[in-house]
Amino acid sequence: MSCGEQTPVGAGVTLGGDARSAVQLGGERLVDSSYLGWRQVPLKSLLEQALGIPCVVKNDVAALGHQHHWFGAARGLRDFALVSIGAGVGYALVVHDHLVTAAESDLGMFAHLVLNAGGPMCGEGHRGCASAYLASGSIVTAAGQGLRRPVTYEEVMRLAAEGDKACLGVVAEAADALGRLIAHVATFSMVKTVIVAGEGVELARVAKDGLDRALSANRRGQANSVDVLIELDDFREWARGGAVVAIQSFVTGSD
Repeated sequence: MSCGEQTPVGAGVTLGGDARSAVQLGGERLVDSSYLGWRQVPLKSLLEQALGIPCVVKNDVAALGHQHHWFGAARGLRDFALVSIGAGVGYALVVHDHLVTAAESDLGMFAHLVLNAGGPMCGEGHRGCASAYLASGSIVTAAGQGLRRPVTYEEVMRLAAEGDKACLGVVAEAADALGRLIAHVATFSMVKTVIVAGEGVELARVAKDGLDRALSANRRGQANSVDVLIELDDFREWARGGAVVAIQSFVTGSD
């Protein structure tokens, strides 16, 4: 973050990990991130030593929620939810213009919300949870089994759009799970707008009809009861999230 053409006065870094309620040691917040294989990393102090400016470290999905509230699809909305899909499944909730804060351990439970007790198993051994259906690794594994060869996430989406039966089946099942998940989010939080984002967001576009059917079916058949906004997979959106939390820290004097 910089002010006009002046020297940067702060930096915001976001990641998939526990950056808010991390272990305290001598005043230092230590970051845990299973995606990066990090355990109790003093990331904030390391960044400040390297950059020579104040830094703030936040959870990436929470920062993305801030970004959409300030500059993105939710600008002007007082209440909305964000669901991110990709390597993991994330969640952010804004109520009355404020992001609801939570410990990473609590947010991590969202990815393992059970959608179908008889469904596939995720990497942590939970059957039928959101991650088992929606994490890119789960989708790639299921499609690879059907195709009997290794496959990438992008290829699964392309083949599904082209009508490949194996990939269509996997994507349809995932879209149904995403529709149910969004329905639960809207029902529990009572928001009317849910943003879908993340590097796996192509799923929501390829199988939008299936997503809508599942959403309606899990909202007592009420079509259009929730406004679902499907965002682009653009790294700049995540970068803007880092900028927003840096601005917030600079303005409020807190991290």
